[in-house]
Amino acid sequence: MSQNTMLRAWKTSKAAGTTLLLLLALADIADEWGYSYPDLSTLARKSRQSKKTVLEMLDKLERMGDIRRLALERVSSNGRTSTHALIQVICGMRAETIAISEQASPLYRRVMGHSETLRSSRPILQAHQIALE
Repeated sequence: MSQNTMLRAWKTSKAAGTTLLLLLALADIADEWGYSYPDLSTLARKSRQSKKTVLEMLDKLERMGDIRRLALERVSSNGRTSTHALIQVICGMRAETIAISEQASPLYRRVMGHSETLRSSRPILQAHQIALE
């Protein structure tokens, strides 16, 4: 869980009701850069909504500029198939910080197929802290 992502969601989002509950569920499972890779069933359970409603609320959050969806995959495991999405909570983030997050987040790099590692994360982390102030 990222406290920074949760704080940004509370402070800057204009979402309300169940849409806010979904945003907070995403923030709750997000990394420090706002990325999460949940399956739709998890989001439906956490937000106490149907999968169809979750998809509608994700559309709404994306239109509001609170999230961005980057990948949608069907994952098979133990004979079961689930749908996972790479989602970033971006409310309260500047464009520069979002760009930096693509280099800094191990989750983003893993899901998007980027395996290179960064030589030093210190400047990135400093930029991330500045963006949160």
